[in-house]
Amino acid sequence: MTTIHCLVYVDEATGRVEGVHTPTANMPEEGLHEDIGKRLIKLTEANLPEEKCKEWGYFQMNYWFNKTTMTFEKVGLRPNDFATYDFSTDSWTWPKEEILELIRRERNGRLLVTDWTQISDNSLTDSQREQVRIYRQELRDMMTSVGNPATLADVSWPTPPDIFK
Repeated sequence: MTTIHCLVYVDEATGRVEGVHTPTANMPEEGLHEDIGKRLIKLTEANLPEEKCKEWGYFQMNYWFNKTTMTFEKVGLRPNDFATYDFSTDSWTWPKEEILELIRRERNGRLLVTDWTQISDNSLTDSQREQVRIYRQELRDMMTSVGNPATLADVSWPTPPDIFK
């Protein structure tokens, strides 16, 4: 008798492992469940990619299902929440506009914390005002050259003036 370690729900469109569950007495049938767009796969010793996959969190974060080979393949951690793995190119892809929207929000937040400097009765020196003016302009201009980073951490942010450190 084959021991089922867990039930794996895979997004049929992308191959992403969406859920790992303990087997139950009333397990659904293995295969494609078109009504929910998921494929259910029973993970056993025969299709367990590596022993460490018995740690379900590790398995769910590092493995995707390749529909062409009908196997789980280790692809590593997703670089961002929008990324999907493309088995044909062995690479991660993501919609650039989603990442750009995150960058825009972060940039806008950085501008927001400097807004008080634009009030005429602030206590900044002329030199500090000029540093803030340059910093704010760099923040506004950066969206034209940001490229397609995977995460906010990959963005080259302007250095804020010392008054914000």
